[in-house]
Amino acid sequence: MFHDFIEFFRMIYDFFAHATGLTYAAIGVGLFMAVLYFRIIFEDFSGFREALADCGGGLYRSRMSPQIVIWIMISVGCGALSYYQLPGWFPHLFGK
Repeated sequence: MFHDFIEFFRMIYDFFAHATGLTYAAIGVGLFMAVLYFRIIFEDFSGFREALADCGGGLYRSRMSPQIVIWIMISVGCGALSYYQLPGWFPHLFGK
């Protein structure tokens, strides 16, 4: 178990050690959209807690709140799409 824990952090370290500026920019866009849409969808942490209560108290339940699913899909989707779109929009920064 401890070996798996070390291996997990080694993978994360390798990811960030060999990441490019484009990867960091895409992660930043995804996090920015997550924060922005968190305020729009949930309004505050009490709204997020209500959405978790609709799930049955946690994200491991079989029924997730549609608000949480939409929020995650928008955030991850924006990060992934920015990874592919940023080089076309800013070729002098991301070299494509």
